Amino acid sequence: MRENLKLCYEVTKELFEKSNINDDYSDEQYNEIVLLLNKREEILSTLSPPFTESEKLLGNEIVELNNHIEQRMNTTKNQIAEKIKNLNKKEKSLENYSPYN
Repeated sequence: MRENLKLCYEVTKELFEKSNINDDYSDEQYNEIVLLLNKREEILSTLSPPFTESEKLLGNEIVELNNHIEQRMNTTKNQIAEKIKNLNKKEKSLENYSPYN
């Protein structure tokens, strides 16, 4: 089995673990995920057919993990968008509030 395919699996697995972000996510977590995504992209660009049966199985596991990563990241993106929306509402309310009216 090709070493770069194994490395791709390991990076994807690490991405899966780090993509389970809770409400207290940090810039550091975000940066780690971006670095892992870039690293995986580089590795993926080196992969080309033909693949053995065992490599195809590992590739299927990578795809499955990636599907979960995408779901988690979409959820996180939606949570961030909702927080921004709520902050904008609060800011607008504060701008419109005047105790002297």
